[in-house]
Amino acid sequence: AWQFEDEVHGAAGLDGAAAAHDRLSAALARWRGAAFQEFGGLAWADLEASRLDELRLLATEHLAECALRLGRAAETVADLDRLMAEQPLREESWRLLALALYQSGRQGDALATARRARAKLAAELGVDPGPGLRDLERDILAQAAHLSAPAPSARRTPAAASRPAGIDPPAAADA
Repeated sequence: AWQFEDEVHGAAGLDGAAAAHDRLSAALARWRGAAFQEFGGLAWADLEASRLDELRLLATEHLAECALRLGRAAETVADLDRLMAEQPLREESWRLLALALYQSGRQGDALATARRARAKLAAELGVDPGPGLRDLERDILAQAAHLSAPAPSARRTPAAASRPAGIDPPAAADA
């Protein structure tokens, strides 16, 4: 729990989306099941588990935001879909999912997601979305230029990283 928290807080102080993405990925890879589940029912454990779970949700949203800034929108959609199923009232998660869909070339799905969020918030809580989600919905309709995805960052596989530049792997044999 302490390492997870240290890594998440450490990611906030890093310059650049790539470094923060790597740190948050490492932190979230440490997460296993419900925090302090073996102590469930004890007041201290329940409070700490709740705090750590909120930190995990924030880290997941920040990871998605970093991925979007790195041009990895399509990779982010499934994780955000999963997060929405788990926490359907988190407006920031809805906003990030709609933005990821838009940047993946799925304008209709992005708009439908923003509208689903609006309907969910109205039905469950009787409120309209906050400014972030409202602004995104308006910008999707206007096809605002600032929503465009940045160029995807180069991701090199470990095998590609170990090869000298300009040397391609051998072609696979036909089966």
